[in-house]
Amino acid sequence: ERRGSVRREGTVVKVLLSSPTFKKGVDSGYVLDRSTGGMKIAMGVAVAPGSTVQVRAQNAPDTIPWVTIVIRSCRRSDNGKHFELGCEFEKPPPWNVLLLFG
Repeated sequence: ERRGSVRREGTVVKVLLSSPTFKKGVDSGYVLDRSTGGMKIAMGVAVAPGSTVQVRAQNAPDTIPWVTIVIRSCRRSDNGKHFELGCEFEKPPPWNVLLLFG
C-alpha cells in the first residue's frame, strides 16, 4: 500500500470530467471511493495514465471550481461494464470542495 491517506467508500457521487480528449469535451462518471489525496472514478471510457483531467461534482454550485486530477491507473472493472480510474489530486482541493465528492 503506497497511499499517503486512507481511501474510504461512501455514497456514489456523479461527477463531470472535462478533457479535450473526450468526444464532447465533457463526460460523466461516478466516484467509487475517495481520500484527501485522490479518488477512484468509474466511467465508460478509458483514460490514459498520466493524463490530466478536470473534475467537479455534478451537483456542485456554479461557484465551485473544477479540480485538476492526474490519472494514475486505468483498468476495466471486474464486470467489464466500465473503467476504473485511480486519480490523484494535482493539488489538494479546499475542504468544502472535497466534501462535494462524498
